[in-house]
Amino acid sequence: MISKNAYFALQIQSDGTYLKLYPAKDGGKPLTLDAVTAYFALIHFEDYDVTQLLNELKARKDTGIIKLTNNKIRPVDELLSVSIDSTEFEAVGRFYAPSNQGSSLTKEDIMDTLKGKRVQFGIDSNLIEKWVNNREYNKDFVLAAGADPVQGRNGAVQYCFDTNPNAQPRINEDGTVDYRQLDNIVHVKEGEKVACLVPAVPGKAGMTVTGKPIAPAKIKTPKLKVGRNLSLSEDGMSMYTNVSGHVYLVDDKVFVSNIYEVLGDVNASTGNIEYDGDIHVKGNVSSGYSLKATGQIIVEGVVEGSRLEADGPIIIMGGIQGMNKAYIKSQLNVTAKFIENATVEAGLHLLTETIMHSKVSAGGYVKVEGKRGLIIGGEVHAAESVTFKVAGSPMSAFTLIEVGLDPSVVTEYRTLDAEVKKEQQEFTQLTQILSTYRQKLATGLKLNPSQVQTVRQIGARVKELEAIVPEKKERREELGEYILKSNRGKVIVQDKVYPRVKIVISNAILIIKNETHYCAFVKDGEDVCSKPL
Repeated sequence: MISKNAYFALQIQSDGTYLKLYPAKDGGKPLTLDAVTAYFALIHFEDYDVTQLLNELKARKDTGIIKLTNNKIRPVDELLSVSIDSTEFEAVGRFYAPSNQGSSLTKEDIMDTLKGKRVQFGIDSNLIEKWVNNREYNKDFVLAAGADPVQGRNGAVQYCFDTNPNAQPRINEDGTVDYRQLDNIVHVKEGEKVACLVPAVPGKAGMTVTGKPIAPAKIKTPKLKVGRNLSLSEDGMSMYTNVSGHVYLVDDKVFVSNIYEVLGDVNASTGNIEYDGDIHVKGNVSSGYSLKATGQIIVEGVVEGSRLEADGPIIIMGGIQGMNKAYIKSQLNVTAKFIENATVEAGLHLLTETIMHSKVSAGGYVKVEGKRGLIIGGEVHAAESVTFKVAGSPMSAFTLIEVGLDPSVVTEYRTLDAEVKKEQQEFTQLTQILSTYRQKLATGLKLNPSQVQTVRQIGARVKELEAIVPEKKERREELGEYILKSNRGKVIVQDKVYPRVKIVISNAILIIKNETHYCAFVKDGEDVCSKPL
């Protein structure tokens, strides 16, 4: 059985005007004073006592007849009131019963009313037809609904090579590391395709009930970023290499490079070297000199108190004797035999056999493996994990090992999260206020100048929020993904860690007090705890 709400109708008799009450059926909603007074406002009927009406409604419980006035009014036709929300995505109608001698609405009358409210799209003709055949009052019907936009698909760059080749050296059976076997170069031949574009798919606009288009989200159309020794096809959709060499990716830009070779040491005979491609040094890099490359740097000897910077990986086969002057920075991976008294920064991963009294950081993981696998003194920071055999020593200086997220990222995330929640609440409140004003206007009520100014200010703020909140949400999601990933940071001990080693995982701190063996340190709630390997 279908429920029906309680409703009412005016009855005009010889001795005055009455309100006849019809009870709800099968669980329908009871009648409220607001529903009745809203109807009176629509027909501009004011000749009644609100308090008396309220008392009568309470006493009669939706049944019977209530006298409103001794005056007779003209018959009132069946009525449809239409309201449109602030987004203009729905047109909601409420029907009111006619008085005795009042005429009934036809389907054409209903369509004319919707047209008068500028409703022209998404009209539910079937619902209107059903209502005409089975009339219901004091109930909201969605007479028209807009159409959501169909979202498009962003374009993308598809690379035809391994963009993250394995840069880990081979570990021999005796525990030593063979830094001469580094299979981290992706070779290409002249004329080979290295990247292509996957075209964007445009979206399709939606529509409001008043016929206004709803634009889909903007699609992104990337471009192929052309580096040295590369060219595009005539249609700009494919990228080819002009030379044979090796290819790699830095900041979404493809590079194919040759190698600048230094057959001996980098010293006074060579001076500082800056090269758009790879640098391969057969000897050592003497203290006080610098290398800078847009590709990778390979040093077969030792790096002293020098400065090395590369967009690609840095490989130092002989190790780093930094003299507290060396600074090594790669946007990708750093691999070194050992690191001593130096500052080393890797955009992705760092691999070495020993770290002594140095400041080391990596955007991915740090692995201190091989025969010794030792960290003594200094600081080691990694976003994902730090793996080693031994950290600290019975007589060593304080050693810090930190994994996880940057505190500044947490601060930015929390600030954005609070702002988004506050602005979403503000948006909801303001749209409700606008809807209230529109309902008042729909009843014929005129706004005074102060109210008009208020509506304009609220409308401007709603548009502002519609523009800034999605951007903040997108940034918040990016930071949230980063934080979630950082919270999985861990410290892996393959042999032992000595007292006085400080372990920090996403702002949770543990200072080792007793020698600990063969375990992994992870974050558990707000604490750092150890788990067996």
